[in-house]
Amino acid sequence: VFAATCVTNVVGEISAGYVADRYGRIWPYAIFLAIIAFLVVASAFAPNFIIFVILRGLASIGVGGISVLIHPTLIEFLPVKNRGKITVLTGVIQAIGSCMVGGLAWWLVP
Repeated sequence: VFAATCVTNVVGEISAGYVADRYGRIWPYAIFLAIIAFLVVASAFAPNFIIFVILRGLASIGVGGISVLIHPTLIEFLPVKNRGKITVLTGVIQAIGSCMVGGLAWWLVP
């Protein structure tokens, strides 16, 4: 699952940059968010592991797109004085959250 999401994440990141340059950031953001929501819910009902991996991989396209679009959007609306601090803070919080999710999975999964 991890390998599939890493590969398709890159596809989402590359396509998000192109689409956002062409159409702006709002519509691509909404579309990538809808992709994530639909495919994650669909993966919960996957009949087998292969379909699950495919759906999670495709959902990762949306995750890659969101990750590219969120920081420029955030920076655009922040005061100039606080942009650097808040940008670094969001990166640190994301890293800490990733570690916490890994620890939680290690604790929950037998």
